[in-house]
Amino acid sequence: MKEQWLPGSALAFKSTVPMPWMPVAPAIAGLPTLTHAQAVHFLMTGERPGKPTVTPPMPEYRFDKADAEAIAAYLKSLSR
Repeated sequence: MKEQWLPGSALAFKSTVPMPWMPVAPAIAGLPTLTHAQAVHFLMTGERPGKPTVTPPMPEYRFDKADAEAIAAYLKSLSR
């Protein structure tokens, strides 16, 4: 079912050493917290509006503009 795509969930693993850690993967279907332009910027730089860069275990992706545009468009399309 489309409404169950990429809903986010608690992670089943934890860091083995002390560090900042995001224990929950956020919902990304439709990119509910980002505009298309913000999503493209995030995918190219790792920077989110009003927040620090990504928290482990999320890697800091550095896509080129064409790939970031395509990924953002695809994820936004999942909300329809």
